[in-house]
Amino acid sequence: MKGRGRSLGYACLALAFAALFALAAHALKTRARGGSEGRAEVAPEGLRIGAPIAIENLTLFPLFYRDQTDPGPMTTLAEATAKGVAEVRELGSTNAELEQQAPVEGHMRNRGMGRHGRVPQPGATVNTLEIVNNGDTPIYVLAGTVVKGGNQDRQIGQDFVVGAKSRVPVDAFCVEHGRWRGDREGADTQGKFVPVEQLASSKVRAAGQHESNQSEVWAEVAKVNSANGKQAASGTLLATLDDATLKAQRSELAKRIDGALAKADPKEELVGMAYAVDGRVRGVRWFASTALFGLFRGTLVNTAASDAITARGGAAAKPAPPMAAADVSSFLREVEAAKSEEKATPADNVNRYKKAKVGYGSSTEYRPKAGSKKAVPLSSDYVAK
Repeated sequence: MKGRGRSLGYACLALAFAALFALAAHALKTRARGGSEGRAEVAPEGLRIGAPIAIENLTLFPLFYRDQTDPGPMTTLAEATAKGVAEVRELGSTNAELEQQAPVEGHMRNRGMGRHGRVPQPGATVNTLEIVNNGDTPIYVLAGTVVKGGNQDRQIGQDFVVGAKSRVPVDAFCVEHGRWRGDREGADTQGKFVPVEQLASSKVRAAGQHESNQSEVWAEVAKVNSANGKQAASGTLLATLDDATLKAQRSELAKRIDGALAKADPKEELVGMAYAVDGRVRGVRWFASTALFGLFRGTLVNTAASDAITARGGAAAKPAPPMAAADVSSFLREVEAAKSEEKATPADNVNRYKKAKVGYGSSTEYRPKAGSKKAVPLSSDYVAK
């Protein structure tokens, strides 16, 4: 009987350990899926995905992070150009020395007459623009930033940090298929551009930034314009982005999205946002700090609103299907599992890219070429296929 009692004791102890293990596994699973509060934690450790907020056919997820990094003073391209301390221009548009440089392989170079007799800016190339920063603050330019003017409207091809008092060539993709000349809507652009305070739609951006496919960029631009019932002789994406009716719709929806972010707590930990359209994750982006996110919050909100409106195809918005933070964390985990490839830039940053079945990921690290500042992470960005 004594041996039998000892065996029963061991069996009970084993059952107890098994129960504890099951509880621990359930706790970890619940944490990954967001728990009862609808939140989830993903890489980097400590990043939290807030509970979903449904706004028409869009679902918003605030992103929180406690252990933030201060990269130092930075500004946006829109702010710097508005203050007159920065310019975006065609390569070689105001510098004779740039006129002499050889064409970049794979880039179109045009020295002939443009349509309607207007001469394109000398030395200009489709896939390279130049950003000049005459100010004292580095400019952080996000991939997908739309710039209007020059010889044709473009989107910036990847993230760039343009240091103070510097001039940097940047990757670009055309979002205007039918124009290659130095005037726009009857006005001489002088080879210069005005940035638009929203990014290109997720698929337009991905075709350029992640696939480097100009033809696919044009195809996606055409789809956006068609979905919104807009067109222009030159096929520019600005047919949609500049349309007065769509601007009013976008502004109204953007206010609701921004209002929801304003209520997200804790505010001092809000570093980014994720959004889904019609129940499918479309974009996720967070920054190294709340302050850095604040610089681009309006741009990201406008972009999400535009994607949601485009998805409706001119019809009334249908309520978004139920979603959970686990939907975002699952998307992120699949992209994060892909192989990473580093890509240096001529600016003060290095980017890393990942490509997965569900979408693309990129991260940007600030690496000043001068001074004693150490390299610091700036942001992580994900777009769906």
